[in-house]
Amino acid sequence: MKLVKYVILAVISVALLAGSSFAEIKNEKTIGLMLGDPIAVTIKVPVKEKTFLNIHSGIWTWSFWHDIDYDTPFLSVDYAFLFPVKKTFFYVGAGVAVFFADNPKDDNNYDAAAAVRLPVGIELYSKDKFSLGFEIAPIYQVLPAYSHKPYILELNGGLLINYSF
Repeated sequence: MKLVKYVILAVISVALLAGSSFAEIKNEKTIGLMLGDPIAVTIKVPVKEKTFLNIHSGIWTWSFWHDIDYDTPFLSVDYAFLFPVKKTFFYVGAGVAVFFADNPKDDNNYDAAAAVRLPVGIELYSKDKFSLGFEIAPIYQVLPAYSHKPYILELNGGLLINYSF
């Protein structure tokens, strides 16, 4: 199953990058898809010239590096800051994530969990209204309190494919 995910990501990446060019970096409204952990619909909403809200809604596994079924509904909202560098931009942010099921790694049985999320991302290529980027975000569960043993932090992120409008 892991090989299938990587093949799909590689095919999409090659298709998007074929004949691509750098566009002038703009902080625009976008809607797209994150392929990774979670698999999510993404929305970017500009707040000011160099800041935006970064919203992801999808399905999460609670584990970036293990082969576990996607089974936990996920919503995150981050406030992010852009750092343009030549023909691309980086962003960093801070926000919250809500999981609408319990963490399968602990023994508690609760209906939801909240976590602090610190995303770091990069938008690499853009062609017409489509863009390709990557995001990774450490996550720390705060409600109910839980220390992710042995790692302390969880990671989420993946390949971002966006359409600006």
